[in-house]
Amino acid sequence: MARLVESLLIAAEYLMRHQPASVSKLDILDNSELSTISADSFNQHKQALEKLNVKVTFTHGHGNVGYGRAHNIPLKDLRSDYHLILNPDIIISSTALHNALTKFRCDNRIKLLSPNASDCNGRKLFLCKRYPSVLSLAMRGFFPQSLKSLFFKRLSHYEMQDLSEINSTTGIPLISGCFMLAETASLKSIGGFNEKFFLYFEDFDLSIRMSKLGEIVYAPDVKIIHAGGNAAGKGLWHIWKFILSGYHFFKAHDWRWI
Repeated sequence: MARLVESLLIAAEYLMRHQPASVSKLDILDNSELSTISADSFNQHKQALEKLNVKVTFTHGHGNVGYGRAHNIPLKDLRSDYHLILNPDIIISSTALHNALTKFRCDNRIKLLSPNASDCNGRKLFLCKRYPSVLSLAMRGFFPQSLKSLFFKRLSHYEMQDLSEINSTTGIPLISGCFMLAETASLKSIGGFNEKFFLYFEDFDLSIRMSKLGEIVYAPDVKIIHAGGNAAGKGLWHIWKFILSGYHFFKAHDWRWI
């Protein structure tokens, strides 16, 4: 979390130099039973952000209510033009906020934006997806690497590995919830995340509902580092939540087995 807030501070400073009064509020939501953020660390970053006229709020004590439900907590009080949804294990580049907001302000069709992501070792992560089948999700999440290689074309098609890394691409079907920049009015009009999804697939569900209002865009010049992912490697509880949320997703939208 500390590295995320530090990167947000740098990005906000850059943004303010190029687009004054662009950032107004930062909501930090802690789903843990015992807060994982120290008071000293929080106050230090809060003071730095408030010097940029960014109001910082910290919400804790609601317990682990789920990813989507937690992100819905500040939704009713939003008074912004745009709202950025972030995982705590994200680091954003100094130009990310500026480049992302520029995309929105140049094209009012855009309702949701996904960034160019890499992991901590610099490997490309593919946050944009085509609509999945049950088989593709099983392959990607649970097959050993030796078997995945046999289905490279299928999985690369699902992960949209053919996207341009130079120009932005609109018409993206689904994006990851680790970084979602949304037009606030559209996000509020659909009620935010569907809280039926405790964890996993809430981002896909939201993508489908937001795409009915306008365009979802992949912006390669909006760069982040993401340290998370890999539900299958996190233990049985995560695997069960993944399967349960997958069932709710396909039931709500469209079952595709193969």
